[in-house]
Amino acid sequence: MKRLSLISQKVADASDKTQQAEAALGSAATDTQRAKNAAREALEITSEIEQEIGSLNLEANVTADGALAMEKGLATLKSEMREVEGELARKELEFDMDKDTVQLVITEVQQANARAKSAGVTIQDTLNTLDSILHLIDQPGSVDEEGLMQLEQELFQAKTQINSRLRPLMSELEERARRQRNHLHLLETSIDGILADVKNLENIRDNLPPGCYNTQALEQQ
Repeated sequence: MKRLSLISQKVADASDKTQQAEAALGSAATDTQRAKNAAREALEITSEIEQEIGSLNLEANVTADGALAMEKGLATLKSEMREVEGELARKELEFDMDKDTVQLVITEVQQANARAKSAGVTIQDTLNTLDSILHLIDQPGSVDEEGLMQLEQELFQAKTQINSRLRPLMSELEERARRQRNHLHLLETSIDGILADVKNLENIRDNLPPGCYNTQALEQQ
């Protein structure tokens, strides 16, 4: 019974270290090392538990109640491991959702850039055409003076309208594209953080012992 009491204490210690690792998951970016250390200690303790359980086969004074208590303690550890894996799955799902959002933003940025370039080309082509017409007007020809003045006035008004309306539109499109690029950068930063969290969770999961939950040896006694 003394050995059984010792093993029960080790189970409690391993459970405590596992809970410390889980507590560090909420702020994995700053508490990663603490979580890893707790998980490593839990691994060491559970390795000792397995050795102690193996030695119980050599003792005849293990009671059914003691074995049941051991099973419950190990079952608690297994439940806590499932919680760690659940947190990892949640982080991975969050990462997948952000990937979809990033793809939408990328598409919007591409479309905005295309619209801005198209508007810019249209404006520049129109201005070039107007400049060419105004240049032709300056040349001597058969157009009467009154008609020439009217045409020049209309072209000047058209050019003014382009400068006052179309150029601001192009600037607006460029500004929208800039904001979307900034949004994309923020999303990429968020994804980098999620990837780091996922990596930390994977390290914690991999360091927590999978073999300590096998209670078959106890059940056979």
